[in-house]
Amino acid sequence: MKRLNCITCDGCKKVIPTDLRPISVKSKAGKILHFCENIECQENYNKPKPSKKFDPSTLIRDDQAAEFITESNAIEAIEYPFTVAAMGWMEKQHKVPEIAGQVSALNYTLKNYKKDLNVDMVIRLHKNLMKGLLPPWYLGIRRDWVRVGDRLCPSPAHIHPMLQKWCDKMNTLKNPTEEEIWQTHLAYEYIHPFIDGNGRSGRLLWLWLRYKFGFGYSCVYNSNKFDFYYPQFSTFNWDAWIL
Repeated sequence: MKRLNCITCDGCKKVIPTDLRPISVKSKAGKILHFCENIECQENYNKPKPSKKFDPSTLIRDDQAAEFITESNAIEAIEYPFTVAAMGWMEKQHKVPEIAGQVSALNYTLKNYKKDLNVDMVIRLHKNLMKGLLPPWYLGIRRDWVRVGDRLCPSPAHIHPMLQKWCDKMNTLKNPTEEEIWQTHLAYEYIHPFIDGNGRSGRLLWLWLRYKFGFGYSCVYNSNKFDFYYPQFSTFNWDAWIL
């Protein structure tokens, strides 16, 4: 930038009188750049800028991502080989909507896990997961009553306030144990906020909180669903948990 016989160094932004003959070079884009006598200004300016693109490999291995997708789908009786999930994860896309949705939602989880949760983010995660699997009018908080086994889930009118309370509790957790994080998953499944995709979105939110509080990767296995996983839902008490 020129100012009264002066030029500003594009590196350190120091004002240089033109009689000191600043170094002028042309950038790849054809722009004329000016630098002071400090050679580091030119070198630092031309250094490749660190990529801001999110890289999930810093948080999860490819085999872990494929395992999580495979097992979470299998719990819902959606069974695809591990290799199909691995291919979908590494390619970041897949023609199978059950794989493509899991890839999109897992990426969303890992990209945002440091943030506080809110209802809109929960809905966004669910939309990433279920796009292509549900008609557009079902992508959002359910408007119908549903049953899970013998249990009648909360009424549609109660879902948003219950989900808001759930998010508020997530955001006030301080150094929770793994068991406390697991209880948040049971609470989410109790609300059952969507017409479909509650188990898969709930396991992703459980993983979200594991990363947020420093526990890292874990997986719920299909082989344990009858002995370990499902029985816990029948004994969970929302009123005691929310206090």
